[in-house]
This record gives sequence, structure tokens and C-alpha cells, in this order.
Amino acid sequence: MVKVPLLLIVKQDSPVRDVKQLMAAARSKPGQVNYGSTGAGVSPQIATEMLNARAGVVMTHIPYKGTAPMLTAMLAGDIDVAFDVASSSGPMIQAGKLRGLAVSGAARLRMFPDIPTIAESGYPGFDVATWYGLVAPQGTPAAVAQKINAALQKVLANPEIGKTLADNGNEVMPGTPAAFQSFLNSEYRKWNDTVKALNIKLD
Repeated sequence: MVKVPLLLIVKQDSPVRDVKQLMAAARSKPGQVNYGSTGAGVSPQIATEMLNARAGVVMTHIPYKGTAPMLTAMLAGDIDVAFDVASSSGPMIQAGKLRGLAVSGAARLRMFPDIPTIAESGYPGFDVATWYGLVAPQGTPAAVAQKINAALQKVLANPEIGKTLADNGNEVMPGTPAAFQSFLNSEYRKWNDTVKALNIKLD
């Protein structure tokens, strides 16, 4: 249905203004730059560790039990940087409390066209996003799946709905059941390989 890229964010008064400066700070102070996440093993942590690996830096992970406590910790100065979805951190960027450094997906967000992607910031090919899809029980008749899919595609093609989704940091991802299954398979391989390579474990 939709892909949801993440925003790399810092507190508004942070001296770090872009990815290059963040990586420079992390490189000069190994392990002293703290990054937050909404929990161990979730996409914000994996995205940060992928960026760390690409940049050859080490930042210290501080997991929180959800978005609200993580953002509260950032505003309090307990963490230096984090990845978060635009639907929660976006309003705080617009209110001048947070600053967006980069977008984790392949393209800039419609709601923040001035914030570059990680790829544009010196790490080509970086593309991390969460996503939402519609699934049915194994054995659902193909005709039923196709009927549901056709209705869903009609909804996703609605310009008003598309605008609402985009204005909340989402990318519409239409397609067939077969295409979604292929996407699921590729995502499983991608994240399975990444978690193993980075040795990410649940605390």
C-alpha cells in the first residue's frame, strides 16, 4: 500500500546541520554520539547501524519504548540523533523543535522537499523504508485476492487520498498481489542479511 521512509533528526539547537557533520562528529568521538530508537531491533536502529557501517563510525544505541519517549529524550538532550517517521517528527520539525538532516528513502519527501536523502548526502544507494501492505490468509482464492486488490488500487489512485498520504510522509506503492509477494521476498532477504551482517540482537 505505502512505503514510509524515515527522517534522520536532531534537536533544533544541535550544531549538526547535515549528515556530513554528523558523521564527522561520530568519527571524532567514537561511541560518544548517542542515537535513539523506538526499540531494539526495529527499523530506526537498523537504519542507523546501516549508516554507521557505510560511514565507518560507531554511535551508541539507546532504545526507548516507543516514539513518544524517544522524542522526549531528544528534546531533553539525552540523545543526539535518531531516525523517525515523518508523521510523528514532522510536526515538530515544522514547529521548529527538531531539524531534519536527511531522508532514508530513495526520494525526498513531498512534505519536506528541502531535506536531502541519505544517498544525496554522500552514501549512494542507501534506501531504507518501512511499509504497510494488505495480506490475507494462505489459501485465499486468487479471484478473491484480485478483487480486493482491484478495490485497493482504486483507492490508492484517488488523488485526494494520495495527497493525504504524501503529506504525512508516505509514498503510495500500488501493485499486484504477485508484485507484492516478490517485494516481500526481497525485503525478507534484505533485512535478514542486514541483521546478520550487523549482528543486531534484541536486548
